[in-house]
Amino acid sequence: MVACDQRLRKSQIANRKSQITNRKSQITNRKSQITNHKPQTTNHKSQITQ
Repeated sequence: MVACDQRLRKSQIANRKSQITNRKSQITNRKSQITNHKPQTTNHKSQITQ
């Protein structure tokens, strides 16, 4: 029973770690999307002024 519990705990920890890394990658993706969006808005502003 104890070995089975340890195995379960290890898999739970691994799942938690993968969830954290997924969240981090989502945050970096969102940041890159924002930086990609900024030049588009500046281009739009310059078009309006012209």
